[in-house]
Amino acid sequence: MSSIVSETVKVIGESANAFGNIQIDWEQRRYEIAKDAMLGIIANSNDDDYRYIERGSSQDYKYKLQREDIVHRAVLYADALIAELKMEMNR
Repeated sequence: MSSIVSETVKVIGESANAFGNIQIDWEQRRYEIAKDAMLGIIANSNDDDYRYIERGSSQDYKYKLQREDIVHRAVLYADALIAELKMEMNR
């Protein structure tokens, strides 16, 4: 398990202990993680990928394909992190 996941689980656990047994809104966390992942994907895209996003129109197939790929990858990363967090919290 990565150190990022370990640290995240530690922070969640400490927060739960400090404030009582809190409920985690996993859908909200999924949104937040996917949003951050999407920003990271875009920031690390090469110039050609970024140009497709900037200059593409909603009718442009390359634009739609690129946008959907970025969104799909971001959600996959969010789901993977949440699955890892849930597994670690249940140990």
